[in-house]
Amino acid sequence: MDETPDQDKTAVTPGLPEPEPTDATSGMAIDTGDVDPEASVEPDPGEPSGGVSKGVLVVSILLTALLAGVAGLVIGWKVEQQRVKDDLANIRPIGTVTAVDDDSVTVKLSSASGTRTYEISDATIIAGEAGGDTSQLPPGSTVLVKSASGDNAKAVEIVVLPENTTYGGS
Repeated sequence: MDETPDQDKTAVTPGLPEPEPTDATSGMAIDTGDVDPEASVEPDPGEPSGGVSKGVLVVSILLTALLAGVAGLVIGWKVEQQRVKDDLANIRPIGTVTAVDDDSVTVKLSSASGTRTYEISDATIIAGEAGGDTSQLPPGSTVLVKSASGDNAKAVEIVVLPENTTYGGS
């Protein structure tokens, strides 16, 4: 009888149970559990598959996109509101000079309501010239005032507009 080295030398006696598989190096039996090699691996159609249905997945994605869009809209709205507030705070008031002192000028605002008094210093540019010379600001003239950043009471620059200007309603 020819034996090949790959052939299983374990003899099976009819009517007796098959011997347990053993580890080749240790000779110990390997526990294979109660696995039936002919058992089906197909899931039972009556049991849930454990996955998410396509309908639930599509609805979840749409709801997530909707929430993200609403959040983006709200954030954009708030950013735009703040930008407008900042712009309004930095508007250069246009108005008519009502009073002039050596260190201040009072302007009746046309671009906003009321009057505002601005502090003038040697650094204030009036009509294109530095030095804070208030002689170029006669009462009744129309001016545009650029105030210091963060301090609306300090004039950085005062531009005297021509007499026939349409700015400021004069």
